Amino acid sequence: MKTMTMRGVMLTLCLMLLAGPLALLVGASEASAKVSRVAIATKVSGTVSVLKSGGAKAFKAFKNMTLNEGDVIRTGKDGSIVLELASDVADQDSVTIGANSEVSFTKLKDEKGTKAKLTVWAGSLWVKVKSVSNADDRFEVETPTSIMGVRGTHFLVNVNPATGVTQVYLAAGVIESTTAKKMWNVGKTEQLDGQIFIYPTQQITQLAESDGVQSITSIVDIESLVAESSPEVIAALIANAASIYEEQQQMIEKWKKELGQPDGLEGYSITDPGELERFKHNMESFVSMIAQQALQQKKIEQADLQKLVEQANKEAGRVIVDLTAPAEMIQSEKDKLAQELKQKLIEKAKEEQNRKQQELIEKQKSIADDLLKKLQDKKQQLSELNQASYNKDYDPDKSDTSENSGSSSNGGSVQPTVSLAFANSYTDNRVALGQTIPLNVNFTDFTSKPVYGYQLELQYNANVAAFDSALYATEAYTSIRKLSPFKIEPEGEIVNDALGVDQIKTINSGSATGTLVYSAVLVQSGTAVNVANNSIVLRVPFQATEAGTAVFSIKSLKVFDKDGNTITTIAGNSLSLEIYLPRV
Repeated sequence: MKTMTMRGVMLTLCLMLLAGPLALLVGASEASAKVSRVAIATKVSGTVSVLKSGGAKAFKAFKNMTLNEGDVIRTGKDGSIVLELASDVADQDSVTIGANSEVSFTKLKDEKGTKAKLTVWAGSLWVKVKSVSNADDRFEVETPTSIMGVRGTHFLVNVNPATGVTQVYLAAGVIESTTAKKMWNVGKTEQLDGQIFIYPTQQITQLAESDGVQSITSIVDIESLVAESSPEVIAALIANAASIYEEQQQMIEKWKKELGQPDGLEGYSITDPGELERFKHNMESFVSMIAQQALQQKKIEQADLQKLVEQANKEAGRVIVDLTAPAEMIQSEKDKLAQELKQKLIEKAKEEQNRKQQELIEKQKSIADDLLKKLQDKKQQLSELNQASYNKDYDPDKSDTSENSGSSSNGGSVQPTVSLAFANSYTDNRVALGQTIPLNVNFTDFTSKPVYGYQLELQYNANVAAFDSALYATEAYTSIRKLSPFKIEPEGEIVNDALGVDQIKTINSGSATGTLVYSAVLVQSGTAVNVANNSIVLRVPFQATEAGTAVFSIKSLKVFDKDGNTITTIAGNSLSLEIYLPRV
């Protein structure tokens, strides 16, 4: 009995410890679901990360994980995620988040009615809401410009963080846009009511500024909607065509009954049958126009788009999405004026973005010019120092290790070493003719005295191998130097935290032995480098140019102090590789 009791206690403790990680998975407790909704990831594609509420490090999203209040989702340029929001007391809502987006779940509650709030900082998302069924229910989407209150709705949100423009497109239902900031018309000649209603086939375009929000409601610009939205978001919209059509028909019937009444649906009054017919045409053609534009802009492959359309029509029991029949929005003169104002607002935002970018470019150019002048001065000093040292010491037929003969003069029992290593692995120590041979230069135990610069001489068989200067200038090689303890700034680049500059040259006077001379010097005042562990400071590419044995060796390494005096001179190891002619 005692054993069983202890076993039960241990089991309980284990389950409590596991509760944290398992809370990420489907199957959160029934009790918690009654006070807090969860968002379940039903589909994850590409790069998607999640930062849990209170967490410090994001992790990769996965299918069937749950998200709770306070969690943040970020998608990469190839990323998308589909979420289902549900609980015991609320209908299921769906959110599709597209590429380059950042969305947080600000609120997910079911106390005294369903309450859900998403905050969109960047990107695009498609939302399908079913949970708003009574006065206590709320589903809100907060953007940088306002809060969108939803009433049984299918809608799309695009937030451009670069320009500050938010656009919300409505397919079905009603959206109420509110803001605590001052709301202005385009041009800020008139302050608007802080509460704006949006209806099917309408969009609201807003620009956040320091003194408030400029806002314009217009008919949906189909071309802009498709251009600004990710393929996954557009596909989600088309996939929901049947549900959109059903809700649109309910609204049309409601408008028919309220035709001409002064206070119609949410304060919107349709005064004549012609206006109602225009709304009806635009609503029923809405998804078809989006599908046709998606095909034209090549947002979705034609075969995939055709499947989406066929499925939507099958669900509706009739053709509601047509890829071939010509369709366009019917616009009133008021609609056309609103479109012009919307475009004016977007162009203003782009002009402001371009102005800020230009200011930033000019500022960076000024900083770069100042830094470049300093670097050029330092490089000139380095070049003069290198040339004087090389003219004094270079002898191609004599090994230059007389100062130290492989040991350090910088004191201490630990001896600094420099070594060569192949960056690639070679079977049987052989490489095919025409292949690249990348060599790593490693430093170890340069700790007794601070290092302010060094000069490396690397010898090789010039008759079978050649230094590849073009490949040396690529990111695969410059990144090694930028990330090395010396944090080198390669020529032609600007590296914010750079400590030093370098130069490289080859000497091959027609002999069989080639010499590569590499020099690096620190240019930031007060900085010095100690290298304790085995660190790659340089990667050098050679091309296998002829069949034969290629031998690479470090003839000498000279290390300098801040005054340019030699701290130590040491030799390094040698490597050999057989270059063979591959069979045709």
